[in-house]
Amino acid sequence: MALTYDLTKIVDRNEKYPTVMRKGMGLQVERTDKDGNVTIEKREGEMEEAMNPITQVLIFTTISTGISDITEKNVDEYYIRLQMYDQANGAELLIDSEGKGRGLTYQEVKDHVGLKTNASPLTKAQYAKRISASLRRHAEDTLRHETKVTINA
Repeated sequence: MALTYDLTKIVDRNEKYPTVMRKGMGLQVERTDKDGNVTIEKREGEMEEAMNPITQVLIFTTISTGISDITEKNVDEYYIRLQMYDQANGAELLIDSEGKGRGLTYQEVKDHVGLKTNASPLTKAQYAKRISASLRRHAEDTLRHETKVTINA
């Protein structure tokens, strides 16, 4: 199922989180001449308008947080789950002006009250179980990496 979203209920989104200009992916064109010789032409991407990265990340984190819409009632829980996810996975979902990774701020989340997606909802217990499993996988991976041993689950 494709992730869908609705941004129409976010107050002042276009003023606070306007679209940005970024370089597109570009194209790779493969051509075969009459003798069967193949040439590959790479074209640089042109500047194109794109969704603000903060809004885009918040859309996709509705999947990982298990909260499909950000409301005044659940904004704190959304942020808490986002922080839990970041800590469990070492996620730095955004790049700051100095090129360093960073997470989302509480204000950025709060500014997106009204965001709605079709992400599957999770209760607090279901989310806690997901994060616990993620922490365990991370710890096991660390153990494997540091000791080169196989873990029997």
